[in-house]
Amino acid sequence: MIDNILLYLNNNPILWVILGILAVLIIFSIIKKMFKLLIIVAILFIVYVGYLAISGKKIPSNLDEWKQHGTELLEKGKQTGQDLIEKGKKELNKGD
Repeated sequence: MIDNILLYLNNNPILWVILGILAVLIIFSIIKKMFKLLIIVAILFIVYVGYLAISGKKIPSNLDEWKQHGTELLEKGKQTGQDLIEKGKKELNKGD
C-alpha cells in the first residue's frame, strides 16, 4: 500500500510540489498561532505586573519568587474551587 503511494508520488513530481507547499503552509500556520499565543501571554503578564504595581503588592524579583507566588495563587484557586464545589453540592442537596 505504501509502496503504491510512493510509486505514484515518484511518477507525479507535481504532487511533491503541492505537498511541499501544503507542508509550508501548515508550518507557517502553526508558527503564527504560537506567536499569537506568545503575544497574549506577554500582554497578560504585563497587565498582571501592572496590577501588582498599582495595588502596592510586592513584585517578585527572581524566578524562585515567581514560582512561589504562582504556587500560592494556584493553591488559593484550588481551595476556592473546592469551596464552590462543596457549596454547590450543599445547594443541590437542599433541593432534594
